[in-house]
Amino acid sequence: AANAASKVGMTASTGSNYDLYIDQFGNALYAESKTATTQLAFALATSRDGSALSGYEYSAQLVFADGTTKWVKLNKVHNGTSFVVPGSAADTTGVAADLAGNSADKNKFVEYTANDDGTYNVKFNAPTTSSITAISPDSPTLDSTHSIIANSKTVFVVKQSDGSYKTFTGIKNAPKMTSITTAYVDGAIAK
Repeated sequence: AANAASKVGMTASTGSNYDLYIDQFGNALYAESKTATTQLAFALATSRDGSALSGYEYSAQLVFADGTTKWVKLNKVHNGTSFVVPGSAADTTGVAADLAGNSADKNKFVEYTANDDGTYNVKFNAPTTSSITAISPDSPTLDSTHSIIANSKTVFVVKQSDGSYKTFTGIKNAPKMTSITTAYVDGAIAK
């Protein structure tokens, strides 16, 4: 890619992804940098495995938009200002300590990007999470005080009795549910 990019006056950088447009002779005509897409998930737990001697590996258990749950290896975590590698010299705000099973990083919606190597970059501190006990697509009100209102962009994560998770986007797409043990929403409007 570096040779092809230099033929058209561009610089390729290691670790970046590009779409190359090539002519019939194999010459790169145009290179377009690809950026990762940020998506929304829900963090159930975090973990730190390893030791100070061998090094630590950080992971998070995420519920994805399709309702599947998976433990993912974390590459970088947002510390409120920028993305840092947990436990690195740049980790001056204690991201690594927070991931070592800290309850502050679970039961939160997170923004993530999946990297080509299978690791994830995660931002735990956004957006706001609200816990609810019932959902009705006929009423956008999610709490007894009528202070949390759902809309078409509200994301619901509901724990089922068998321990699996169901996800819905938009109040009209969510089924009527009563006596919910565990449910979280993102994107609801606080009155």
